[in-house]
Amino acid sequence: MGAIEAYIGSVLFRLFGPSMLVMRIEMAGLFALFLLGLYLLTYRLYSPRFALVTIAFLALGTVSMLVRQLKATGGNAEINVFGVFVLLISFMLASGRIEKGWKRAILYSLWGMFSGLALWSHILIAPYLLVASILLVVFCWREMLKWGLWLLLIGFVVSGFPLIYYNLTSPPDANSWATYSHLSTMGIPANDTIWPHIIRTALVSLPLMTGDQFAPFITSWPSKVPHAFRYATMQYSWSIGYCLLLLCSISLTIAALIRSQHQDRTGNDTRAQQVARLLLGCAAILTIVLYVKGSATVVDAYNSARYLSILWISAPVVLWPLWRGLRFIRSLPLWFNFCKMSFIAAVWEVVGGILLLSTMYIIQEIPQAQARDQQLTQLTTTLERLHVTRFYSEYWICNNVIFASQERLICGDSQVEKGTFTHGFDRYVQYQWILKASSNPAFVFP
Repeated sequence: MGAIEAYIGSVLFRLFGPSMLVMRIEMAGLFALFLLGLYLLTYRLYSPRFALVTIAFLALGTVSMLVRQLKATGGNAEINVFGVFVLLISFMLASGRIEKGWKRAILYSLWGMFSGLALWSHILIAPYLLVASILLVVFCWREMLKWGLWLLLIGFVVSGFPLIYYNLTSPPDANSWATYSHLSTMGIPANDTIWPHIIRTALVSLPLMTGDQFAPFITSWPSKVPHAFRYATMQYSWSIGYCLLLLCSISLTIAALIRSQHQDRTGNDTRAQQVARLLLGCAAILTIVLYVKGSATVVDAYNSARYLSILWISAPVVLWPLWRGLRFIRSLPLWFNFCKMSFIAAVWEVVGGILLLSTMYIIQEIPQAQARDQQLTQLTTTLERLHVTRFYSEYWICNNVIFASQERLICGDSQVEKGTFTHGFDRYVQYQWILKASSNPAFVFP
């Protein structure tokens, strides 16, 4: 769990008792807050109607997207919330719409607080915090030098104090940067090249987190799945189309910025919109590049796709070329725009259709999910009946059983690494101590 997820969850568990339902409600609330922030950001950067369309598209998605929205894993949910509101605050300050000093002071403080909380939760948000900072520097550098930067830093230190304190007191090889560096290179072979990373990202990770999972999903290539070539082609095509739309949106924004340089009447608000759009697209590209360079695709491209959920913040940038294409075609003569209108409409139908089919595919997964829940319940009941309260097992089984039994059963992770059976990949070190103190721990691998 992320830090903020854990603290919110502890309060809710105290009020309503620990249960999976309470945790799901918390995660759904965080995702709803993210959608609200993204709507407000898209409303200001683009248009009200386009903001609604963007939210409608994010309401659809794949099984993996739904899991990220409802499952507490590593702080992915709250960094989207903080990230989108940091960008919104940056634009409000850059556009000059908020003129009163005390209101701007509050926004600077909130910017720092949200940024500190976001980095404390997960370093994945760093590209979006970077572009939000650039937006402030470009449009508000004078104000920041006078007093804005100090309010921003105070807010960051207050909210990010746990992260700052940990890095000041931890050994050099255990600080946040060292941990990130280790995880980003873990599992990469000595003769590794970038090409397999690109292949796995385009084939597996990017489609999963952007909306394409409505057929038997290909997780590796070559594959023995029937009609594997057809499905792999669809997944690659989706990723290529996503990247092309992203690049097209950035190109349109750059062209608009160049035109605005020759127009004296272009206001600060319009320039801030264009720069914010450009930076939002750049953040998406930087996120993808960092993901491709890391070890996530080598270790597990399917489950590691969650690290790309931050791309949801850039959803309006990706959809904008299609929306702008519709608006542009409407202004052309009827005899000229029929073919182009048909093409754009077909693209919208394909994208929307794939998202809808991916969402419907979730229904087919319900029996399997119910079966897994029943197996977990049966395993927990059986272990309690046999009085097996201390045991070693697989990582995901351990955490689920511990939570389901409300710590009546204590489990430690066991895994085979380089031909050696090892223990110790436990998030809560006290569980290791309890198992080491046990005289006869069992080994459970259902």
